[in-house]
Amino acid sequence: AIFLLRERVSWFYWVSAIAGSIVLALLLHPNLHVTALGLLLAFLMGLSFSLYIVMTRMLREESRLTNLFYTGLGVVLPLSFALTAFWKPVTLIVGAMMVSIGLLGFVVLWMLDKALEITDASVLAPFLSTQMIWIFAINVIARII
Repeated sequence: AIFLLRERVSWFYWVSAIAGSIVLALLLHPNLHVTALGLLLAFLMGLSFSLYIVMTRMLREESRLTNLFYTGLGVVLPLSFALTAFWKPVTLIVGAMMVSIGLLGFVVLWMLDKALEITDASVLAPFLSTQMIWIFAINVIARII
């Protein structure tokens, strides 16, 4: 966001994001066996998601459906080149799961686009790691119930 959109974020948001990451690490007890490949893949995943947020912000003048179309196209095109390496016939249950994941992804990306309408990408991005805290909370609640 700093380079492409010329947006700056205050120290409050940086400190909040770092504190959230520390809390997340304490809650999830991550595996301490870290490899260079694992770090590289984690970095690339974070970079990819950050670029998605910034590019979504760059398309804020476009309609939400146009934005989501480009998102889907950006996923389908690279995966289509490798499709023959991992494609397996789809059963009814697997197909239903794929549709469910697709619909959930659509709703989450739509909500992310809505959030980017409200605030700058540089303010929103550091707080995206809080999704892991919510996943942790949902797992705790599911175990209790």
